[in-house]
Amino acid sequence: MRTTRKLVRRISKLDFPHALNSSRVLRRGHQAQNPQRILHTVYVLDGHGQLRQTFPMAYSLQIVVDSFKPHELADWWAETMGWTVEPSEEAFIRSMVEKAFATGDQTKMHNGVLVWKDGQAITAGPEAGSGQPRILFQSGDQAKAGKNRIHWDVRLGGEDMAEVRARLEVRGATFLWEASQGPHAWFTMADPEGNEFCIG
Repeated sequence: MRTTRKLVRRISKLDFPHALNSSRVLRRGHQAQNPQRILHTVYVLDGHGQLRQTFPMAYSLQIVVDSFKPHELADWWAETMGWTVEPSEEAFIRSMVEKAFATGDQTKMHNGVLVWKDGQAITAGPEAGSGQPRILFQSGDQAKAGKNRIHWDVRLGGEDMAEVRARLEVRGATFLWEASQGPHAWFTMADPEGNEFCIG
């Protein structure tokens, strides 16, 4: 690719703390033929003097789960994880309906609060921000078929698995099987809509 400008800059380890044993970081950027698009590649010199490419940006993660009842399942998982259901912005929802950007049938009342009907998110704790893990439960009308290709593990931090299993079953979870590998053991469960998860 033909470039019209090149830039090389030295950055200290404090500016780039995850550079492995690096004494220097070189940031090389170039402007492509489209002047609005500037591409950047970051290289670090490792402890052996080798130039290695790294990636300067880390992305946040949201997991999306299709659900027959997204608000109810979000409540269930927030209680299970000790996470927080994201609060509804009722004034904003009403303004969107009043301005015809949305319709009333896209909303509903849930636990006495006006919410968007088709989705509800939970985040990891009351101080969760945009960079925190987030699970979004969205409306889906297709029944689950077969085992999930993706599931999550709930790490109990030493809490007794049998006791946690019993509490989850009272709240609508289903025990599926028990497994172990080496010193590690876990229970595989299903949430009220049948999505597998593990506790251990």
